[in-house]
Amino acid sequence: MKRLPVLLLLTVLAHCTFAQPADADSLHRLKIIARALRYTALHRHTPFHCQMEDPFPEDSAEVGHTDLHYGHLFSDRDFHLIVTIEYGTHACIAVYRERNGHFKRVISDDQDMELLANGIRDIDGDGHKDFLTHWYPMSGCCRRNVYFVYLYRPLSGTFTRAYFFMNPTFSPREKVIRGVKYGQPGETPLYKYRWNGLRVDTVEYIYSVHRGGVAYLKTRKDSFGDPGPKDGVPLKTVPAEYRHI
Repeated sequence: MKRLPVLLLLTVLAHCTFAQPADADSLHRLKIIARALRYTALHRHTPFHCQMEDPFPEDSAEVGHTDLHYGHLFSDRDFHLIVTIEYGTHACIAVYRERNGHFKRVISDDQDMELLANGIRDIDGDGHKDFLTHWYPMSGCCRRNVYFVYLYRPLSGTFTRAYFFMNPTFSPREKVIRGVKYGQPGETPLYKYRWNGLRVDTVEYIYSVHRGGVAYLKTRKDSFGDPGPKDGVPLKTVPAEYRHI
C-alpha cells in the first residue's frame, strides 16, 4: 500500500483529536484513523462498507475491530466516511466529509458505553438523512437507551452538535420525539418533544400520580418525579399516542 502523503497525514493529525489525553490507546486510534483515511483516499468515489483488520495489534490488546462506511451517505453531492473503532466496552466514532481529496472531520463521538448501532436516517423530518448513535451504559437501575442525534446541514455537508435523548421513539413525519426518561417505573415521566428547526422544544411530560383523585398528570414542567395535582392537567388514562412507543 502506498505511503500516506505528508499533506494528508497532517490533515489527519489536525482533525483526529479525541476526548481523552494522548495515551497509548489514543495514539493507537490515531494510527487506525490515518490508515482508514489513506485507504479511502486510494478508493475515492468508490462507495464501500467494510471492516479493517487492526494493523497494530501489539499496541493494544483491547482493540476489537474497525468499521468503514464510505459513499454518498447523506447527500448526492458530498462523500462521507464513517469510521467506527470498537475495543472492549469503549468505542469511538469519527465522520469525515471528503471533497476533492480533502477530509474534514465533522463528527467525533467517544464513549465508555456499549455501542449498539449507528444509524443514517431522517430524524427531524426535513427530508435529509441525519446521523445517530445508539449507546447503552454499563451500569444503572433502569432502562437507559441513549441516543445521540446529529442533524445534517446540506449546504455545508456538516452536522449540528449532538442532541441527547433517553429511550426515544422518533416520528419524523410528525417532527416529534416521544419516550420515557430514566428512572424507576411510576417515578419517571413520559415525554414529548418537537423539532423546531434546529431546536428541540418541550411539548409535555406525562406523570403517573395516583393520588388526590388524579391518575396521571400532563405538565410542561420536569418535576423530577414529584408533581402535585395543581402542577398540570389531570388525566384518567395515558394518552393513546404514547401506547405504541
